[in-house]
Amino acid sequence: RRGMTSLNVRLRRPAKTFRPNDVVQCVVVVRNKPNAPDAVTSHQGIHVCATGVATTCTLTGRTIASSVLLSFTAPVCPPGKLAVDKRTDFPFDFKVEPLQGQTLLESYHGVCISVIYTVKCEIKRGMLGKNFSDTIEFAVEIPTELPPPQRILFHIAPAIVTHQTHTTLPDLPTFEVDGWFDGLTCDIRCPLVGHFKLTQCEMEINSVELQLVRVETCKATTVETEIETLQVVDGNILTGTEIPLYLLFPRLLVCATQQCAFFSVEFKMIMCVRLRIGHTITETFPLVLCHCARH
Repeated sequence: RRGMTSLNVRLRRPAKTFRPNDVVQCVVVVRNKPNAPDAVTSHQGIHVCATGVATTCTLTGRTIASSVLLSFTAPVCPPGKLAVDKRTDFPFDFKVEPLQGQTLLESYHGVCISVIYTVKCEIKRGMLGKNFSDTIEFAVEIPTELPPPQRILFHIAPAIVTHQTHTTLPDLPTFEVDGWFDGLTCDIRCPLVGHFKLTQCEMEINSVELQLVRVETCKATTVETEIETLQVVDGNILTGTEIPLYLLFPRLLVCATQQCAFFSVEFKMIMCVRLRIGHTITETFPLVLCHCARH
């Protein structure tokens, strides 16, 4: 607003994503308007604080455990006065490194688990003045060396089906589905690629879907969340027709597969074959997601 003092902390890198040992370059920007009722003339110093905190909670929001992974504090301006009607910049930087005895974890916002990294700046104004503050979040990703690509073959038939619905309906018809995936250890930035074909089936198919499921585990609580569904087939398909599979990972809803002392975040993909008679046949494939070290 006009006639108001503003305080902002900004990251020099637009992407706001960093890896361990990267240097985070920031700047605190203060604009002090003249004749503003809250104009800051004198202050008790400007301080910045960077923190990384991993938290687990119940479904009702009650915190179960919390751990500080990263902590950095520093003054960027000693006590004094700020220029009026002028923009003043205070640059600073810090290194993305864990506290002693801790390990950095991937940034993540989930149902019961969160790993959040923030930078906060604050102008201290003494006992009679209200402090000004601003906070910005940045992301940390942990690079991993991907193993050599290894094609994964799969075969789905009545004898090896792991799950079906409507068990009161007649027995499953004869069917076979064959296919492959390029691999089940995936770089988050790259799609999961594969093919499948219906070798034989006595009944018509209604649809084929791929479901990406996130599994959060902390203490005795496990929460599964379906975060993406891709309909591959709508309607019946000809026997022997090769159908391509191409699944992109939603960047805001996934992170690298990770496990620590008090939680784990894992992923799995479910292939659903829905038949016209009402059966839903599913097969589950465990996924390992990571950020490739070469990117």
